[in-house]
Amino acid sequence: MQVIDTQSHASGSRTLPKGHRWVVVDVETSGLRAYAHRVLSVAALVLREDGSVEQEYSTLVDPGCDPGPVHVHRLTRERLAGAPRFEQIAGELAEVLAGGTIVAHNAAFDYGFLDAEFRRAGAEIPVKHRLCTLALSRRLELDVADHKLSTLAAHWQVQQLLEHDAYDDARVLSEVFVRSASLAESLQLPLPVVDCLSRRSAYPDSVPRVPCEWKNPGRLSLDVGLVQGMKVVITGHTTTPRVPLAGRMTDAGLDVMNSVSRQTSVVVCNDTGVQTGKIRKAMAEGIPVVTEQQLEDMLTRVLPGEPKTRPVVEVAAPPAEPVIEPPPQPGLLSPLLRAFRSGCSRVRSRSCGRVDVTRTIGRTVQP
Repeated sequence: MQVIDTQSHASGSRTLPKGHRWVVVDVETSGLRAYAHRVLSVAALVLREDGSVEQEYSTLVDPGCDPGPVHVHRLTRERLAGAPRFEQIAGELAEVLAGGTIVAHNAAFDYGFLDAEFRRAGAEIPVKHRLCTLALSRRLELDVADHKLSTLAAHWQVQQLLEHDAYDDARVLSEVFVRSASLAESLQLPLPVVDCLSRRSAYPDSVPRVPCEWKNPGRLSLDVGLVQGMKVVITGHTTTPRVPLAGRMTDAGLDVMNSVSRQTSVVVCNDTGVQTGKIRKAMAEGIPVVTEQQLEDMLTRVLPGEPKTRPVVEVAAPPAEPVIEPPPQPGLLSPLLRAFRSGCSRVRSRSCGRVDVTRTIGRTVQP
């Protein structure tokens, strides 16, 4: 069985998804809060469809304040002296970013600082979408200890020359992004592009969540096989792209999830040696793990499950019984009739001497 090797994408085809003008950016800042701290340096690399750099921009920025953690970015007051202020570079940087989709590692951070600086300069950042390579790396479930840029650079065999240098970090990130995007395309996983204003994903989640109409029957037993309603999680690389594979399981009545929990019935993974977070949790919870081929075999004979809601059977109401009026009571009506026949002489109002029929009804009248 063929298993996709991530390293093959390090030297394979370099084609980026169309429909975006990808601009890889990195900023070094005087702190962590965009509303209070300032950009010290910025780099932006515009990529061609083959992943090569079409245009690049890089500059130091004089923040006009304390540069903050110099031990991290090495940008001292002396190095920043004479650098342009952000309002002086805003126009040129805007031309590089215009209409692009920002690509950054922890993109919300870089976008937040650039947006704040453009606002201080009396302008707007000319981008609507961004992609976070940190989120992309997690979506790919790479076999890495963490998702730091230096860790990903080592995983994708990209040489990192100067960590926390805006230009070098952008260069490294562009290589990481190209390789990661290539792997995502082979797995048919959508890229995590989000709208900068609403923060909503421009593309669906890695595996679209489809409500399941069957109750979860519990953990998988290899002796019994798959049962409709079982919660299934895919992790690692598969021969069949993940989204189509998930679609087939959904059509068979299985509940395809994106994360492992105690309710998970089975995890699909071709190589348990790749210690993804899902595999580690499955092993800790004692959840069965099967290969893609085992799953394919069991998909041919999925047992029927129990519906979450039983069909409502309408029962015809019994015919209504006819209402029978009770016969008049002689003891009540007969005195009244006799009273009227005798000129109502015995049924008169004490107040005015008139016949008061309403006060007579319901009382026993003496003949």
